[in-house]
Amino acid sequence: FIRMTLPEQNPAREAVWTPPYVDPAGVGTMISAVMPVYYDGEFHGHVFRDEFVATMGIDVLLVYMQRLVEVVMPTAHAMPLVVSDDGHLVSASQAVVETVFGPGVTLET
Repeated sequence: FIRMTLPEQNPAREAVWTPPYVDPAGVGTMISAVMPVYYDGEFHGHVFRDEFVATMGIDVLLVYMQRLVEVVMPTAHAMPLVVSDDGHLVSASQAVVETVFGPGVTLET
């Protein structure tokens, strides 16, 4: 995920979301928000000039994202869902999935 934040890959220095992935530690399927860290100044005798120094991020389990979209209802007929930058459905309530894709369909199918 560090590559997504490198200056060559992310010249705008924006926070980016990863595609869903299975956590290697076995916690479950998650997405991560990662962003580059730049520093301009002195640190322990080294002078940085607006240089990329690190990547920071946070992981969000899809089960938690699922819980969030299940309770978000801005209007009576809203269908909250999370869609990736490339148009893939990342998270939605089961009711929304069945409304969009048909009865019995789940995010796993």
